[in-house]
Amino acid sequence: MRTLVIGAGKQRIAGAVHHDIVPLPGIDVVHNLEVTPWPWLDASFDYVLASHVMEHVHKVFEAMDEIWRILAIGGVVEVRVPHYKSENAFTDPTHVHFFTPKTLDYCVASTPLGSYLSYYTKHKYDRIKVEEYDPGTGLNLRFLLWKLHQPQPIQRFDG
Repeated sequence: MRTLVIGAGKQRIAGAVHHDIVPLPGIDVVHNLEVTPWPWLDASFDYVLASHVMEHVHKVFEAMDEIWRILAIGGVVEVRVPHYKSENAFTDPTHVHFFTPKTLDYCVASTPLGSYLSYYTKHKYDRIKVEEYDPGTGLNLRFLLWKLHQPQPIQRFDG
């Protein structure tokens, strides 16, 4: 399985490509996620792990569109973020976004937010699950989303 870990920090997964904005030991690609397009080809990965990085990204929907682009059909993205109820969400002054269990619903066509506000993102995912978890550091959220299909035209309003 072709795996990418964005915002890897010190986390390592055997055989994965590790990305971060900081050139730490073991980081394969140093890149600012605010700069698009990202330096990977379309459909390059089967699994993308974004663990505690999306809360640092200013343009979350643009990042989710880039993940969609680099995922192969059938690929999965796992997004882990601090829950907005957690003190950890507010402790780090570099956090620019806070997440509820519905925040990424804008990226899922089958949800009320994803269908009604379809213009927020270029591409839609199918949701596998959203869950709260606590790895011992505070309340967190885990989103599992699936790229199951080819892009569908989405009506956008530019006015």
